[in-house]
Amino acid sequence: MTRTTPFFIACTLGLLACGNDDQLAEGDSSSEGEVTYRDAETEADGSPKEPAAPEEDSGPPMWVEVVVDAAAELDVSDPSCSLDGLGNSLEVLYSGEAVINDDGTYVAVFSSSEAEIIGAPECTLPDLSISAVTGVSVQGWYETTTQRCETYCESSARAEAEQACEGSSDEASCRAEAEAEHEASCTTSCEDAETYAIFAEASLGADQVAEVSTNMVSGDGMGSISADLRFEALVDSEGNTVSEN
Repeated sequence: MTRTTPFFIACTLGLLACGNDDQLAEGDSSSEGEVTYRDAETEADGSPKEPAAPEEDSGPPMWVEVVVDAAAELDVSDPSCSLDGLGNSLEVLYSGEAVINDDGTYVAVFSSSEAEIIGAPECTLPDLSISAVTGVSVQGWYETTTQRCETYCESSARAEAEQACEGSSDEASCRAEAEAEHEASCTTSCEDAETYAIFAEASLGADQVAEVSTNMVSGDGMGSISADLRFEALVDSEGNTVSEN
């Protein structure tokens, strides 16, 4: 049940071999980290449990978007580029495909020349003089397929059951019943035609934001960031949450 992605594909898989600064082309940026699904932290017997994770498969690639909140002003006199209505606060969007590695990590590489200024599509990053970066968020979109819905809903059901059955006198039986109920409803929602993707979002801490700020103020682009992504919600193509119940 694959769907055509509505997003513009900004880089090809051939660009996504590595993600550290030494291996990036000049002007490129990257995001990398662990990818997991929402899952129970323990088994029914109390032993620790490793979370399930997305895997590279034949379905559409994982899509990553990085939104950088910045204070900036125009550094050009091109009349086609205008920040009217945005003031000095704007958002820079990096987006592109990601590769999921066998060790449960992902890497996405972005070209700074293709970074978008949200609300000012005529402008490009070189048009701006950035004075500070105030925040960075990373979103992961994993387009739904039958296989992905099955794996995600199994893990989401385990998380729901763990929470619902905490303290139960017969936790194993409680979990089994709760898991079956949530997995069934989640699968129905996930396979619905209106559901587009499994979604993850993370925000960078102060140290990484400061590093991105230093890079972008100096005109070097975002650079390499590290952001673990936990896929924990179903969304439609507009990013609205789809209920799993």
